Amino acid sequence: MNISIVICAFNSENRIQAALNGVSSQKFGEPVMWETIVVDNGSTDGTLHQVRAFADQNPHLRISCIREGCPGLQAARHAGIRAARGDLIIFVDDDNELDPSYMATALRLMDRWPSAGVIGGCGILASDSEVPDWFPLVAKSYALGSQPTRDGRRNYVYGAGMVLRRSAWEKILSLGYKSLLTDRVGASLSCGGDVEICAAMRIAGFEVYASDELVFRHHIGAGRMRLSYYARLLNGSGDAGAILSMWHAAAAKHEWTLIRVWGSIALNVLGALPYTIIACVHMRLIGLPRGGHWHSQARQKRKVLVATFFGSQFAAASAIIRYTKRARRNSRL
Repeated sequence: MNISIVICAFNSENRIQAALNGVSSQKFGEPVMWETIVVDNGSTDGTLHQVRAFADQNPHLRISCIREGCPGLQAARHAGIRAARGDLIIFVDDDNELDPSYMATALRLMDRWPSAGVIGGCGILASDSEVPDWFPLVAKSYALGSQPTRDGRRNYVYGAGMVLRRSAWEKILSLGYKSLLTDRVGASLSCGGDVEICAAMRIAGFEVYASDELVFRHHIGAGRMRLSYYARLLNGSGDAGAILSMWHAAAAKHEWTLIRVWGSIALNVLGALPYTIIACVHMRLIGLPRGGHWHSQARQKRKVLVATFFGSQFAAASAIIRYTKRARRNSRL
């Protein structure tokens, strides 16, 4: 099997060198065809210049650069997959450094687990900064630590270091899979694209595995080990949570899957109602006094807020249900 490494970058000038070094360190026991695709997702710094300079110095690595104009990590990853030619695709974040045996191990594990659509690895912290006492408690939120269960199967794995089987990816696309999340966008810390891919794989009948044999170093600076950053990370997780809960419900293997999806919507709506009411009250207060332009503007904002929330919930649910139905029909063929 051939391998494509996809590195997604956004203003990565100060951190992408480690990712490139990880690519150049790969070792194989037998000849393997592989390539590296760097997807620039709207960088305004010297990221592309640095990547091209590295590629010129290492022509044997077959490094190419492409641009993806649609912002977001999920869009960048999808662009990388479209450009890739490998049978296996490995997602490498711009602050990840693969262990020298990563690709060879990925090949071996995909042979071991033929039902696997996705395999995840183990992230190890690499930092020159002092690690806060609280950080190990939340390390998994940073794609760090072991993921395997007793038999290796998981519901989802980290997107960092994720190994994707191309044939499985093409299968979920043929069933109508479309991402409902953007994942990281610029400085925004929205997330969940990796969980979404894993859920779509499970619905289509593929397994998701994890192995500690796949090791990568995750370079994290002091700025991202602050509580203020972690709070933003949690907020991004909350933004994606409503959609992901529907994917999880649809991926559950029993006959009441679609009922669980709609039930999940109801829970999301009920859980969000207090926040929606608070936001509406806040907008009403902003709109005082009662008459005039400011009041009407606040009232319009409230309508948009409510319509956007409920509209996005039902649109997402409809898309997931359509995909799930197609996957079920296909499994009966």
